[in-house]
Amino acid sequence: MASLTKPFTAHHLALHRAGLVVEGTSPPGDSREAFLQGIRRSPAESKPEDRYRYTNAGYGVLAAIIEIVSGTPYNDYLRREILLPLGLREAYFRGETVPALRSAIKSQRTTRSLLLRPPGPRGITAQVA
Repeated sequence: MASLTKPFTAHHLALHRAGLVVEGTSPPGDSREAFLQGIRRSPAESKPEDRYRYTNAGYGVLAAIIEIVSGTPYNDYLRREILLPLGLREAYFRGETVPALRSAIKSQRTTRSLLLRPPGPRGITAQVA
């Protein structure tokens, strides 16, 4: 286990090189605060930049950073700042009702649909314009 002597950056988080948590560790996810507290309490796996290991924890921290800095819920921020400018006219996150999904599945020849699964309790289904 490593000690975090050098702080990690958003870039480390995005590249899965932050060394946040030891493999197999599952920080609590019932709220943003509980998740971040779990990350803080978990021993680091490595120093930032030392190694690559895919982990959802880093993307969960990135989602929390987006919420804190923007003052906007993660889902709303992604819709407004990323998905709508890309032409994704409908987007539904995990746990939201997806009214158009059935029709998108039935008409796959005319509608391109996309299912994205970010880490943690979030996931998104979107229709491309």
